Parts: sequence; C-alpha cells; structure tokens
Amino acid sequence: MPEGAGPAMRSRLRAPWAIPWPVARTAVLVLVGLAVPVIAVLVALGGPPAFAMNMAYVACLTVAIKARARFALLLAVPVALAAAVAVGLTGQPFVAACFAALACLLVAPANQLDNGLMAGLPTIVVVYLAQSAPGDAAVAAVWLLAGAAVAVVVLSRIPKTGRRTPIAGNVAYLHAGTMAVVVGVTTYVVIALDVPHGYWIPMTMTMVLRPVGSEARSIAYQRIAGTVLGAVLAIAILELLPATAAIVVAGLLLALVVAYVLLGRYGQFVTFLTPFVILSAGSDLDVAIERVGMTLLGAAVAAVVALALVHVEERLGWAGRTGSAAA
Repeated sequence: MPEGAGPAMRSRLRAPWAIPWPVARTAVLVLVGLAVPVIAVLVALGGPPAFAMNMAYVACLTVAIKARARFALLLAVPVALAAAVAVGLTGQPFVAACFAALACLLVAPANQLDNGLMAGLPTIVVVYLAQSAPGDAAVAAVWLLAGAAVAVVVLSRIPKTGRRTPIAGNVAYLHAGTMAVVVGVTTYVVIALDVPHGYWIPMTMTMVLRPVGSEARSIAYQRIAGTVLGAVLAIAILELLPATAAIVVAGLLLALVVAYVLLGRYGQFVTFLTPFVILSAGSDLDVAIERVGMTLLGAAVAAVVALALVHVEERLGWAGRTGSAAA
C-alpha cells in the first residue's frame, strides 16, 4: 500500500458521516425548537398528543426543509386528515388494508412534483391503522397539524435549497403500486392476526419502498442498510442505557436526522431516523426489541422488493429517470 494511503482511506470513510460545524449548529437549534414543544405537551397533556407531534416531525421534516412554509403546511393537512380516518378504521383489517394501499398510491402524483413530498403519508396511516385499541381521531388530527406547524415555523429560517428531484410518472406509479400491494397485504395480515407491534413491518416497508431517482441501485442499498443499522443501534441504546437516557439520545438522533437531511445524505438520514422512531415510541427493552425484530423483518422483505424494482427499472431502461420541472 503506498505511503499515506491508510489516512486517505480513513478520510474517505469519515467524509460521508462528517457534519460541518454550521450544519451541526443549525441542527442543534432545530432540535431545541422541535423538542421543547413536544416536552411541554407531554407533561401537560400526556402521550398521545406528544406522539402525534413526533409523527408530524417524521412526516414533515424533509418537506419543511425543502419547501416554502405555506406549501409545507398545506401538505400537512391531508396527512392529519388521513391519520384521523385511520384511527376510525382501527380493528377493521380489510378496510384498513385498503386505506393503507390508497395512501401508498397517493404518493405517486406528489413524487412527480418532487420526490418525497408525501412520503410520510403511508407511514403515518399505517401507524394509526394498527393501534391495538381505538384512539381519538380529533387528537391525532389536531396534534399532527400542531406538530407540522411547529416544524414549519422552526425550519422556516433555514435557507431553501431550491433543488427539486421530480420522478418520472412511470417510475413513480410502479413504486407506488408495488408499495400499495405489499403494504396493503402486510397491514391486513398484522391486524387480522393481531400481531404484537406488527405495524412496524408495513411501516418499515413504507420507508424503504420509495422511488430513488438517479443512482437507483446504490440508493436502494443505502436505504436498506440504513434501516437495518438503525434498528441494531436502537437495540444497543436500549440495552446499554436506562429509559430516561434513551429519551435524551432520541433527541440527539433527531438532531443528526436534521443534519443529514440538510446535507442530502439519505443513507445516514435513514440510519438515525429508524432508532429515533423506535425510541420515541417508548416502552421497556423487551417490547423495544420486539419492535426492532419487526423492523428488521419489514426491512428484509422490502429489500427484496426494492432490489427487484431496481432490476425491473434497469431492464426497462427506466433506472435513474426523473421527471421534468413541469411534471
């Protein structure tokens, strides 16, 4: 090995994970702005409103960073309404599966405008569809909107990149249709069989099965690897730290999620988003490990489907296709 090759290789390995100080500072400020309202709501009103706000952050974070404030808040409205409908469908496997599939299909036209605009919609729908007991639809809708508003206000000061990554219609609908079938069937099974924490399986699928635009195969691998690595990280945190410390770590993970969204590094974003969602849901180690197991199972199935989609796109000559600015 040539002299100096070792340090150079280590530098290349560190580069994708390195966060410049201005980005880190912005991420910490965003974390404070997002965490304080959730903590206040948790103390004053309890878990369901605070959980809804956290789900709003998951659904709206990328959009709030990329889009103008009014547009980002407008997109939060259908997410909140869909969550309210999902709460009302709790315990109805077939109808719930159909609604989950519909939520997946609605992502396609949004992706033709900009990839990821409505990516959080099926994720939120699946989470609320698979509740073990009926919840309060109004609480879900109101506090999802509140969380979205907080995210938009906090992130409105971050300069917008102005970069759009529209997905070509055939690719967008291929992915949305495939996700609708896989997520719909899985949602039906986990609800009909009352699988404990089974919603983590279709929820993970909604995070992995998304159109990837350019460099399709490498981004698909990043998405899969990030989900698996994030699940393993969640287990390590819960094994090594007490519950209160794990909550603090969840906040730090959110800061990392924000930082990597700002840097446009999707693999790193997914790596820290997965344990953030797992830790935010609370509970003891045994239950969390069960959730992680469901996450890994969902990632494994989604990995097979995602790579098959990439193969189909490559065979059809669609791989890496994006739409026009007017799409």
